[in-house]
Amino acid sequence: MGALNIFDIINIKQQHNLNIFVETGTGIGSSLIHVLETTIQSSFEQYYSIEISKNLYERCLFIPEKYNNQSVKILNDTSVSGLETILQEVSSDKNIFFWLDAHFPDADHNFASYTSTQNKSLRIPLEEEIQLIKKYRNNSKDYFIIDDLRIYEDGNYEGGNWADRTLYGGSGIQFIYDAFEDSHNITKLNNGEGYIVLQPK
Repeated sequence: MGALNIFDIINIKQQHNLNIFVETGTGIGSSLIHVLETTIQSSFEQYYSIEISKNLYERCLFIPEKYNNQSVKILNDTSVSGLETILQEVSSDKNIFFWLDAHFPDADHNFASYTSTQNKSLRIPLEEEIQLIKKYRNNSKDYFIIDDLRIYEDGNYEGGNWADRTLYGGSGIQFIYDAFEDSHNITKLNNGEGYIVLQPK
């Protein structure tokens, strides 16, 4: 569960001419709300957020009405299935700001344990998300911030390494380099529990 407020959303949006915001893992809506409030004077054309948990999804349904913003769409779906819906809807000439933060359904909010989901595609769906995005997007102009690097590799993170990574997490991020190293500059950050930033070259 990361914090988008450490990033300069407006500068990123303007510098890279980003039109659409896409989030996996709505949670309690804090990142979506932050982006809406930050971009109130320079809004994205559309805001999408995907949440697998029915409980959390229903908690966030107030957000479009609160911000009187009909361009906010929250989907109750797996991140992979929800992404496929969104990527078929968004025009190929629109540049997307991806905030990828889906993993361990309900665990960050104490509705489930980190060991309760055995299905890897639900537990840590990032690799499948990346493959799907590559399938649908000529994404050389898309911008990515990916949360919780420590799920995939150890490092000098502010939040420390995750002791159970080898049991329940991933084994590196080579799949990200394979997908994006030709089109994006890839930066790892040690803030929080680790971030990966993919900036178009």
